Amino acid sequence: MDFMQLLNLCLEVLKDWRVIFITVLMLVFVCTANYVVRYKKRPPKLRKAKKSTPAPAAAGTDNSGAKEQNASDQNSGQKTDGAQAAKK
Repeated sequence: MDFMQLLNLCLEVLKDWRVIFITVLMLVFVCTANYVVRYKKRPPKLRKAKKSTPAPAAAGTDNSGAKEQNASDQNSGQKTDGAQAAKK
């Protein structure tokens, strides 16, 4: 069997409808399997939490000293950022 006959035989095999059908079926299967493996479920949408009203201050607690301290800091010309003001 020379090279030309071998080439003709390979072309006849590749042109057969069964070989083409199986090749297409394998490609679809591989693509589907690849999609399933790489699929990532989207995280659920975050629902906005309802803003709850802050609990009322306890009866024995007096915040007037903290208010006076904040006012004296502002009057003395000291600059404080929000985090420091929240701590006082």
